[in-house]
Amino acid sequence: MADFGAQIQIDGDWIDVSVLTSDPARITGGRQKNAVVGDPTRCSLTLRNDDGDLSSRNPRSPYFGYLGRSTPMRAWARDDTHLWISVSGDIASTPDAAALDITGDLDVRIDVEPLTWDLDSILSLCGKYNTTGNQRSWALWMRYLAPTFRWSPDGTLASAITVEATENIVPAGSGRCAIRVTLDVNNGSGGWTVVFYTSDTIGGTWTQLGDPVTGVGVTSVYSGTAPLRVGYNDLASADGTGRYHAMQLRNGIAGSVVANPDFTAQTPGATSFADSTGKTWTLTGAELRNFDVRVCGEVADWPVRWVTSGRRKTAPVEIGGWLRRLQQPSEPLRSPLYREATAAANLPLMVGYWPCEDGSDATSIASALAGGTAMTITGEPDLGSSEAIPGSAPLLGFTYGTTLTGKPNTHTGTGVIAMRMVADAPATGWLADAVLAEVRAVAGSATRWVLEVSSTGQLRLRGLDSTDTEIADTLYINFDVLGRRQMIGWQLTQTGSDIYWQVFVRRINADLTVTELGLDGTFSSRTVGRSSQVRISPKGELEGGGAGHVMLGTSATLAAGIDTAIVGNDGETAGRRLLRLGEELGIPVRIIGDPDNTERMGPQQPGKALELFTSCAAVDRGLLGEARDAMMLEYRTRYSLYNQVPRATLEYGQEGESPHLEPDEPTEDVVNDYTAERRAGSSYQATATAGRLSIQEHPVGVGRRPGSDTLDLETDDQLHDVAWWEVHLGTWDEYRYPVVRIPLTRLVDAGKPEVARAIAAAGPGDRIVITDPPDWLPPSPIDLQVHGWAETIRPRRREIQFNTVPHGPWVVGVAGVDLADSDGTTLVSGLAVVTPGTSQAVSVAVVGTPWSLASVVPMVMWVLHPSGAKAERVTVTAVSGATSPQTFTLTRGLDGYTLAHSAGAALVLDQPLRWAR
Repeated sequence: MADFGAQIQIDGDWIDVSVLTSDPARITGGRQKNAVVGDPTRCSLTLRNDDGDLSSRNPRSPYFGYLGRSTPMRAWARDDTHLWISVSGDIASTPDAAALDITGDLDVRIDVEPLTWDLDSILSLCGKYNTTGNQRSWALWMRYLAPTFRWSPDGTLASAITVEATENIVPAGSGRCAIRVTLDVNNGSGGWTVVFYTSDTIGGTWTQLGDPVTGVGVTSVYSGTAPLRVGYNDLASADGTGRYHAMQLRNGIAGSVVANPDFTAQTPGATSFADSTGKTWTLTGAELRNFDVRVCGEVADWPVRWVTSGRRKTAPVEIGGWLRRLQQPSEPLRSPLYREATAAANLPLMVGYWPCEDGSDATSIASALAGGTAMTITGEPDLGSSEAIPGSAPLLGFTYGTTLTGKPNTHTGTGVIAMRMVADAPATGWLADAVLAEVRAVAGSATRWVLEVSSTGQLRLRGLDSTDTEIADTLYINFDVLGRRQMIGWQLTQTGSDIYWQVFVRRINADLTVTELGLDGTFSSRTVGRSSQVRISPKGELEGGGAGHVMLGTSATLAAGIDTAIVGNDGETAGRRLLRLGEELGIPVRIIGDPDNTERMGPQQPGKALELFTSCAAVDRGLLGEARDAMMLEYRTRYSLYNQVPRATLEYGQEGESPHLEPDEPTEDVVNDYTAERRAGSSYQATATAGRLSIQEHPVGVGRRPGSDTLDLETDDQLHDVAWWEVHLGTWDEYRYPVVRIPLTRLVDAGKPEVARAIAAAGPGDRIVITDPPDWLPPSPIDLQVHGWAETIRPRRREIQFNTVPHGPWVVGVAGVDLADSDGTTLVSGLAVVTPGTSQAVSVAVVGTPWSLASVVPMVMWVLHPSGAKAERVTVTAVSGATSPQTFTLTRGLDGYTLAHSAGAALVLDQPLRWAR
């Protein structure tokens, strides 16, 4: 069987196609250097077209009519059989059964390899847990790197008990880890006990993780009716993405097995199977695979090639994804307010909608509804001049004599007339009792409903009949609309023989929060009818300020959830904005990490889709690219990059583990003087004035290397951390490795298939460590973060090349974890060359706070060269003396060599405390 293959999606099913293996398949993806967004993923390969099946216009092809531009396609490399879960909601499940209704001691085990192990992800694993109907029995998930178990004695959340392991998981180098949790509902001491374990596989030896967790009071587990599910457990903000090998549920600790899905033993492609206990498992969205998808996207073109004899017919194709689409010419997206107004929840409620975001040369106001008619303009409004509403594109400004007139779509009355508009009222006010808007109605008591604004900013809604006699009046309501930005709305609802009226404003505050004020009442013995016309400034008496987003509707809930859109979704996190934009545009977006733990953003700016996605990534400083396993965008949060567990570790010099390396230290990567600017806000400049990569001229530094960005941040307070983090990254003094080429075939031939698979699984943001580098390189482990990759697959050779940056600057301090830290430590006397491993007591001078006698030891430190370069790594095993000078007990030559050092040489921590952004 071939080690590489491809499939096309025809009518919803994945169909194998034959790859011409004499031509190598080449896949590239990820980002280059410090780009905010990755390059479009590309996979070029040649398909066999012997029967003409892949000729898209061949009517004899079984795929005729299905094969064409944008046909989904994926390419894969052979792998062990496993269950793959791509998106939240994909599951393998078995229905509730008597054997699964365990109310006493239980034992849950699962063998999993998630998409990533990081400090910012919540991973669903398995559970018999439904929130609907309070059918909560138990659930197991990963909260960041800590296994977490919850059970409920009665099915309710209020009674549920949640226990987190006291230590984090450290998975094997392959990324695979088996997790086990046991619950003893009656530990014999009047309480319960939960114990967590880990192993390499579900069939391996279990090692206890942390301490047992106990609680007071004997407990039980609700039996419930929820199915048993793998990959999803009905918990909010949890994602089960990754590969699953097996799961077990036992009745009692190490008791009888009542569920035992072994995904490695199933037929690839099957959608259901029976486990060894007779339980039937059904897949929803998930896949049983014996391959690893290396790229998933679409084919934009189906060229056909052949030799003259016709004996060799091929289709050389290229697979691309969303980034390729998004880079093509496109129109800017409409404003957040427009998009929210026309969203699925609000659109059916409107019979008229005129955004008023038209350009300065427009002669009418376009309707945003299908079949809608434009508003006519009387006078000469200042179109596109009012930028007061953060969630809108520029709106029209009022000039004296301006009137807008619009007609709603034909509709049937519902007993409700609702009207909304945004307005920027001048602080100086308009004429006394000026009419802001008028809605004409038919089949009701009033023919006109008039909204007036007093010279002091009060609102008043009046109803006039066909003789212009006033039949309804709210009287003036003190909303104080002058000098403010707001949405103004009113609605009339038929209640029996009366009209229930409501008038409100949604005021935009200086901090871009929204405050709603309103008043309601009843017009007795009056009927609503239905709207037939709307006029803005019907008397032409408004001058100054602006207005727009005029809506007429037939429901009191018109524009009910629009508050955040009015302010352009100000304060939205970058992760949530990415997800929202993806949902609005129909582009799937996967977040690796917690979308709520990303940087907060300011109002969404006008722009094309890719520009808006890029803005989110730039603000948070994570990695935006494309998923490998599905056609979707993938964003890795900044926080998920901190303190990562290595995806893979190689020992240089071992068989198959010596990658081709091309270290470099380009000065153009240095940023030592960075200015962060908030769009429409302030700026902050951070400058590195000391260090080998500081703004000082050579040989002390490298000279000034400036950088700057304008970012869509929420507040100016964020600028300080943003600027200093960029300087931190830009002055990290370490080799760059733009080329790390690893022949995966050699690893497999050396009997290390798990290492090869771990390397192949590494994606943007993942950490790879290479230990024992060759003597001509610095002796420390090479600690890398993957940013981009290029993969080549041939019949008997497969290699992957990574573009990387140092992972070192992403190792940061963690609250509650002891870490030695000090500054200004130097040798009192010089050190001579000695045998590596020699222990020496040396005197050190300390500037500032002395090292605590209770310092975290052993501490790994560097003795620096006078230039500031790291020279020799040592281990401090003890500290004595309460004041400077102090005595360090050193073990010399941690990397197998020692050097001579002069008095005054500096000592610095190998892993100093760094504040994360």
